[in-house]
Amino acid sequence: MTSVIRLAKERKQMNELLQSDAIVFGIAMFGIAVSSVAILRDYLPREEPQFHAMLERAEVQSGPMVDRAA
Repeated sequence: MTSVIRLAKERKQMNELLQSDAIVFGIAMFGIAVSSVAILRDYLPREEPQFHAMLERAEVQSGPMVDRAA
């Protein structure tokens, strides 16, 4: 009977160790993903702001169907 109790305690301890290892592994993978995104943001080309766009005049037709409140 004592061997059964000892085996149950060992299994419980092993499960706790595996759970803590899984948590540490998950945290490490999250850290790797975050740092990879930060590195990629530094090296990927950025789009230049499009300040060279010219404004064009728009003609608005006035008439009875035009909503004056807008």
